[in-house]
Amino acid sequence: MRRWQEAVHVPGIYDLELDTAVLSPQACATAIAQALAHPPQPRAFARLARL
Repeated sequence: MRRWQEAVHVPGIYDLELDTAVLSPQACATAIAQALAHPPQPRAFARLARL
């Protein structure tokens, strides 16, 4: 289980990262809505495809 949890996050490229230990559910929802409305360029999948 531990190897799987580590492997799914390699190489650690994401479109959005939220610290749910610090942010409220409302703050997380707002950040997600903003990221959906204005996604980063290039997107994480495009960056991963170039690896």
